[in-house]
Amino acid sequence: MADNGDHHNIGWAKNMIKNDKARREFCDREFATCDDDGNGTLEVPEVVTLVFKICESMSIKLPQKEKVAQLVALCSKSKPGHLQPGEFRSALKAVLKSCLHEAEIMDGTPQASPESSPQPDPQQQVEQPPEESRLGACDVAKCVLQ
Repeated sequence: MADNGDHHNIGWAKNMIKNDKARREFCDREFATCDDDGNGTLEVPEVVTLVFKICESMSIKLPQKEKVAQLVALCSKSKPGHLQPGEFRSALKAVLKSCLHEAEIMDGTPQASPESSPQPDPQQQVEQPPEESRLGACDVAKCVLQ
């Protein structure tokens, strides 16, 4: 993980959340690295190891292992307790969002309020994001670190 000179690697996390291609490449690389038993899925202990690695690299508090297990349960659609590559991409995006949120709180960076967020134009058609960027039940990223 590259340190762009900012505390907690906030810039790196923001880039990974915005850049689907870079995030996908990172996810695939991390998936292969963390798949200790080589079975093509990540089990809870493997995901815990990865989440702890990311949190440590961003200098933020580590989540409880039970919270990571909850995230895996929410994201695993194919085989309970196991994440396949696409599910892992969704889970990792949720973790990155949560890490970014936690790092910004620790730094005292002001959070965007719902009122200041741009509101969608009801007349404009909303384009669906790619499959791996839709979080659905996984979009409870805060559960990982709180």
